[in-house]
Amino acid sequence: MPSLKSKLLMPAKLPNEKNVSRAKEQLPDLVLTLRHRRIAVEERIRQDKRNNYDLPEYQRNKQKSYKNANVQNQNVPFESTRSRRSRFTNSCLISSNVFMRFRLIQNEVYNIYHIFFKQAEAEVAALNRRIQLLEEDLTRAEERLKIATEKLEEASKAADESERVRKALENRFEIEDDRCTQLELKVRQMSSLLQETENKFEEVARKLAMVEADLERAEERAEAGENKIVELEEELRVVGNNLKSLEVSEEKALQREDSYEEHIRQLSQRLKEAETRAEFAERSVQKLQKEVDRLEDDLLVEKERCRHLTEEIELTVQEIQTN
Repeated sequence: MPSLKSKLLMPAKLPNEKNVSRAKEQLPDLVLTLRHRRIAVEERIRQDKRNNYDLPEYQRNKQKSYKNANVQNQNVPFESTRSRRSRFTNSCLISSNVFMRFRLIQNEVYNIYHIFFKQAEAEVAALNRRIQLLEEDLTRAEERLKIATEKLEEASKAADESERVRKALENRFEIEDDRCTQLELKVRQMSSLLQETENKFEEVARKLAMVEADLERAEERAEAGENKIVELEEELRVVGNNLKSLEVSEEKALQREDSYEEHIRQLSQRLKEAETRAEFAERSVQKLQKEVDRLEDDLLVEKERCRHLTEEIELTVQEIQTN
């Protein structure tokens, strides 16, 4: 299984449009891991530098320990010169061996540090290049994601617009269907209303014919009344002539006065009755004339209403055919 360093140093593969989202999710974690790795390497380099700077201090502490050892050797009383020399020689040999070992260790540590520092610098440079490449890949992926998002938004807007147009057409179709239903109901109502109007027109025409017949009969009765009035006037004229003759023959009239007065009263009563009948006939004629005028007006109104209904039905049929 490849290590993290081998994974980081592998050449980056450009993501395609299918795994842009997955690469976008993985890139921040990978960049964070690389940054932590770089911080750890830099911290290790700083620690090695601090350790390298502490070597002279270690040598100074070592020299102080040598001086303290010499001071202690000088303070030892009643020792022979030979024993002191042998102890000093042994201590010098031990110190020289320790110093040589320390120098070897120091050189080895310096070489290891130098090698590790070079490797760390190379690794940091590789990590920087890798981070730069990953950032470039991330930028390209974000650009592609942005383009894909814009295309998706455009497609979504187009789909929303199509859905809105579809809903508008459905609503318009429903409205037109409701309107056609209403127009059909209106046509049925208009047809029934037209039938009722035709029936009313026929009934009015029948009533008008009856009124005309009544008017003719009233006119005939009025003519008969006029003839009767003429006859009564003729009778009155005859009566006047008779009265004149009666005045001439006053003596004869006195004898027949009562009978003539009664006859005159009867004639006057008949005249009043004839006048009353004539006035009633005139009022009947006037009423019939008013009824005829009213019926003629109603007939004109019904004809106009029928014409309007016919025009409205024709317009409704034209609208239905147009739709």
